[in-house]
Formats: sequence, structure tokens, C-alpha cells
Amino acid sequence: MKNKTQALFAGSVLALVFLLTFASAASFSVSQTSISFTPSVTAQAFTITLNNQSETKNFTLSPMAITGENGYVAVFSHSGSLENISTSTITITPTAAIDYTKFSFGKTYTSTFLVSNAQNVSDNQTISLKVDNTQFCSYGNTLGSNFQISDLSFNNEGKFGDDDVWYPLTEVKVELTVENNADYDVQDAEIRWALYSNTGKLIMDGKESKVDVDSDDEQTVSFTIKLDENLDDLNDGTYTFYVKATGKADLDTGSETVCTEDSDSVEVVVENDFVILDNLEYQNDTSCGSDLQITADAFNIGSDKQTDVYVRVHNSELGINQNVQLGDIKSMDSELFSFLYTIPSNITAKTYAIQLDVYDDGDDIYKNNDDEEATYVVPVSVSGCAPSITGIVSGGDVQSGGNAGKDLVVKVSVTNTGKALTTYTVNPTSYSDWASSVTLDQSTIVVSPGQSKDILLTFKTKTVETGEYNFNVELAASGKTIATQPFQVSLDNSSWFGDFNGFGDNWYLWVIGALNVILVLIIIIVAVRVARR
Repeated sequence: MKNKTQALFAGSVLALVFLLTFASAASFSVSQTSISFTPSVTAQAFTITLNNQSETKNFTLSPMAITGENGYVAVFSHSGSLENISTSTITITPTAAIDYTKFSFGKTYTSTFLVSNAQNVSDNQTISLKVDNTQFCSYGNTLGSNFQISDLSFNNEGKFGDDDVWYPLTEVKVELTVENNADYDVQDAEIRWALYSNTGKLIMDGKESKVDVDSDDEQTVSFTIKLDENLDDLNDGTYTFYVKATGKADLDTGSETVCTEDSDSVEVVVENDFVILDNLEYQNDTSCGSDLQITADAFNIGSDKQTDVYVRVHNSELGINQNVQLGDIKSMDSELFSFLYTIPSNITAKTYAIQLDVYDDGDDIYKNNDDEEATYVVPVSVSGCAPSITGIVSGGDVQSGGNAGKDLVVKVSVTNTGKALTTYTVNPTSYSDWASSVTLDQSTIVVSPGQSKDILLTFKTKTVETGEYNFNVELAASGKTIATQPFQVSLDNSSWFGDFNGFGDNWYLWVIGALNVILVLIIIIVAVRVARR
């Protein structure tokens, strides 16, 4: 019994729903549920069609109006039969010409009106009524096509994309021609531009310098824009770039404001994962020994947050290979990148290419869907570098001498291993233990790159024991010691007379004295022998 009751109740509900649905269904259809008006569209039509074509009915339209800016209201009327019809085409027109200056460019203004069965007002259809100001110009153009913009073109000056394909932060050079083929001059023609999304949202706009365009003349205008405003509103898609020229035409009846415009479509690309460098700043020219600083904004122009971002800075000639950690970067946000490096003082003066690569958390360089990598080259011209001064001392061959107490002559060679003509100073040191002084045949020499020169060192040796003795030769250039080379020599003190060398310059008197003593001894010995005989 309970189940039967539930079944009957469910059937009743379904029947009620069916009856309500049937009752609420309109007895007619309309061919359009939305009609729009623009400066170039001044009338719109739709058709009313009864579902049962064997019947006829009367219809009514509710008031049709759209409110613009500052309380301005555009009112519409209709033409076409609404009485005793089974099918009828209704045309909607403004009761007066719409003043589109009261409707903001790029913005859609909307209202609705009802098409109703006169015998049953609940039997109706709703139609959306729209006004779109697609006219970028705020003034008319009495000169017509004689005053116009032509040759609108884009030149993508950024690293990514194409002339008509822009990434966030792309710099684009815009060029156009303002033509005046009329019989009247146009003065102070102001150039204004704007970029709108495909939903009519203003992304960015601006104005440029005014130009005068004489009769039967033209002016070429160029300017650069950067896609760096309202980045959070950017999505993949088609955008429209508008440009207009508004000036004063010197007509016969007086001065009149005239305006002409043009537009073109571009594609804006927003990828999921893409970090680039923007506002890259550095010194193009620097010098040896000075600091080089490179800064930039590491900008996430993708739609997803990026983690563990870093920039690798490298140049093998300068010995640079460093990772600069930046961390996490939100979508359409940036982190400051900064790198400081001291230019070595002994490098070759020339231009060095320092490379910057932006890496993701997987240690891969960021790249877009066109395989364009986030890699940048910083050319730095280095000047003011002194040539690297180097040199070596070799040789140490004994040319004459070798007995202790005698002059010892040693030859050394100086070789210029640098790349510039160099003046060297040679200075022997650390010889005082075995020589009282040293003289050089030349203490200062000038040597060409890759060449060598010999120098003779004459040591005044002391009376020392037989053995090996050391000394150093210091090589200096530009007031700095650039090399120190140790040498070793042998001295011999085996000569009998060598012991007298210790008596200085009067050694020969000591020898004569010794000979006299020996002679006296010999005489005494001889005298003793004679006396014994």
C-alpha cells in the first residue's frame, strides 16, 4: 500500500512539472536574442514566428533604451507589424542619431526589452539590446578619405615573439602615415593609441607628439610602446591596436576638428612557465681593475608561479661561472637580479661577451613554445688595461774564476715572456756570505717580446772554504719585482797561497816576511852543520 502511494505521488509530481513546462513555453520564437548597434550599424531586425502557423496573434514591445555616460539615453523605436501576425519582421532603429561620444570606446552598454503576446504577457521572449562604440575617434571627419591613416605597421624589438605576436613586456615600434589629400591643411594632429582585448577591455593607451599635415602632404609617425601595463589582465588571444589622428582642419568656413583612425589585430601570448630578464642594465664600457655591475628584473611572464629560479652568469675568458639564486616568483611579478664582478687588471683590452641564462627548478633554461630561450648576452668593452709584464731569468753559467778570493764572472739571461717591449732591472742578492760585492756590465736592459739578453755578473769573492754557494737574481719592471731566480756556484780554496788571501791587500808583505823567516832558518841550519864538521 505504501509503495502504491509513493508511486502515485511521484506520478502526480511529474505530471505537474510537465503541465508547468508546457504552460511556460512561449508560443512563438524570435530569430535573434541579441542585437547590437555601432557607429556603422544604424538598424537591426528580428523575426517573430508563431509556433502554430495556422494561428495569428497580436504582440507588444516593451520600451527600448540604453543609458550611456553622464545620463545620456539612447531611445529606440520599431517598424513592422505586430498585430494579427503569424510571422513578422521587426526593425529596430534609434529615434535620433546616437551620440557615440556619450559611450566610452571599447565598452559595451546593454539593456533588454520584451516581445510579448498581447493576450498573455507571460508568453514572452527577452531580447538583449547593446550599444558598442567601436569608433576610436571622438570627432567626425568631414574630409572623408582625403584625411586618413595608412601603412600601420609593427616592429617587434623584443627578444620573443614576432611583429604581430607579443609577449608581456615586449617592446614594439609602431609606425604609421598620416595622409592629407584634401585642399585644406590639418594643424596639430594629435596621435593617440590604445590596445584592447577581444572582450573590449582597455589594456593600455597613450598619446604622442602632434604633427602638422599640409594639403597634399603626409607625415610619417613612429613611436615605441611596451606591453607592461595591466599584466594581470592579459590572456592568450587576439587584441586590437587602435590609433587615431585628431587635428584642426582649416576649412573655408573656419577651423573644424577632424579625426581619422585605423586599427590592426595582434596576438598576445601568455605561457604557463616563462621567466625572462627585463630592464637589463650594465656598463657597456669599463676598465681593468674596476667593478662591473649587472642588474635586471627577473620577470615571471607566465601564468603559473615559479619556484627556485636562478640565473647563471658565465664567461670562460674572464673566469666567471656563478649561479645567482632568486627563489620563488609569482605570476606577472619579478625579483631583482644583481651581479657584481671586479675586472682583472691583467687581461687583454677587448669586448667580452658575458652570458646570462635563466633556469627553472629543474635546472633547465626557460624557453617558450617556439623554443626561444631566456638567454642574454651582455657585451662589455674593457679598456685601460696595462699589458701583462712577465719575464724569466736563466743561465748562471760561470764565465771565468772559481777560486776563492778571486773574481768570479757569471752570465745570466733575461727573457721577455710578455707581449710588450719591456724595460727590466736586474739586481743580484743574497751573496754576502761568500762575496764582498758584485758589478754588472748592465743593470737595466730593454727586451722585445720573445727575445733574451745576457748580463755578466762579476763577484768579488771572499776567501772561503771550498764548496757550493748560493745567490739570487731579482728581475723588476715598472717598479715591481716580477721574478726571483736562485743560482749556485762552486768556489775552490785548495791553493797554498790561498791562505794569504785572508790578509787583504798587504798579503804580499806577509809572503816576503815568510820567505825571510824561511831563509834565516836555512842559514841557521847550514851554519850548524858547518860547525859540526
